Amino acid sequence: MTNNLEELFRAIDAGDRKQVNRLSKEGEINTTLENGVTPLMISTKAGQLEITKKLLEAGAEVEATNEKGKTALEIAIRNQNPQLINLLRNYGAEYEPDKTDLMQAVFKGDDDKFQAELKKSQAINKKDADGHTPLIWATKFGDLQQVKALVKNGADLEKETARGQTALFYACKQEAEKIAKFLIDQGAQVNNFDNLDFTPLMISKNINIVKLLVESGAEVNYETEHGFSPLGIAASRGDSELVEYFLENLDLQQTEDNGFKPLKNAITNQNQAVIQQLLEAGVDPNYKDNVALDYAIKEGEEELIRLLKDYEAQYPEDKPELLKSIFEADDNKFEFELSTTSVNKSDPQGITPLVWASYFGNVDYVEKLIQAGAKVNYQAEEIEVTPLMIAASTVEPIKGHKQVIKILLKEEALTSDEFKKIVQVANKREIRDFLREKVVKKDGN
Repeated sequence: MTNNLEELFRAIDAGDRKQVNRLSKEGEINTTLENGVTPLMISTKAGQLEITKKLLEAGAEVEATNEKGKTALEIAIRNQNPQLINLLRNYGAEYEPDKTDLMQAVFKGDDDKFQAELKKSQAINKKDADGHTPLIWATKFGDLQQVKALVKNGADLEKETARGQTALFYACKQEAEKIAKFLIDQGAQVNNFDNLDFTPLMISKNINIVKLLVESGAEVNYETEHGFSPLGIAASRGDSELVEYFLENLDLQQTEDNGFKPLKNAITNQNQAVIQQLLEAGVDPNYKDNVALDYAIKEGEEELIRLLKDYEAQYPEDKPELLKSIFEADDNKFEFELSTTSVNKSDPQGITPLVWASYFGNVDYVEKLIQAGAKVNYQAEEIEVTPLMIAASTVEPIKGHKQVIKILLKEEALTSDEFKKIVQVANKREIRDFLREKVVKKDGN
């Protein structure tokens, strides 16, 4: 690959229109990679509308194929990007000669040919190789008038693609509100399942379409055998508006896990607003042996942990009792467990009592754990932090993190490189400066 071509691909990926425009004039526009991929295909796959337009204006070959025989247009179709599809069509892109004349008319937006072919009713429900009918293509392109004409002339609303999706699925994907409403008004089934057992409601991101589906009988409480549900998917996306709507329109008690999976999804995606919505709605953070808090701990997000604690989340049942006592700040239990339990016993993620006490900035616990023989240089396996690293990265003015750092620095025997790594994770300037001062003193510089 030449330097210019490499620069061009980087510029496309970064969405740098100015750089793409400059490099397009230097003769690299139709150069391909070893697999036949062109800059036009890269921009299409990345969904870069303006850059794709620049490349086409500069002379990019619209019908070029990669080693699999795919064109930029087929990539745009697979990615379901109607704007790019229409742009490529306007520059002469053709799609598979096996399409019926009616499909080609829909595809090209040729109204005269469309009206002529519409009269040949024997082709109105014919599918292409991927199972698309003319109605599904018209829905994908967002052409309401063509959709209406096709339905009026006998188009089957329930024909499915190879993925098991009807025209309504595509109206929901494309956020085509008017088409979705028209299809539903004409009798389209709102609770059909595709090959993944998803329903139109589960793939909808548009609140108006979601409301339309629910008001038309879409099952809000539905859940696939793998645990996917409308609420869970919305929580995964961090879509607070949809989460709120679903919570208002479903009964958590009727769900298989009382809303726990959506909570888990929100924790994994570190979406605090959605987590709070779910907790306020009554989702139990202590469902399934208190694992919600365990997920938050794995994410290493103190705000999530604090939020769950505010809603009375309990420490996971499978954790050592000494760790639980630190989490609960139960002094009596801590003293008892410290005298009866191995001070370096970790949980399944490799978190020891000293790591946990350092995390919460509990000076008293840190001192007592060290006195009892806690390993100061220990590194938790799964989250890859030492007590000093976690204290430096979670400093809060109201807690004792700074004092904990001082205590740990007295105990740890670290190299300068290890010190510098800790400096990098420190979240307060005063802590970084304090640590740098220690590095200088340690090196004797």
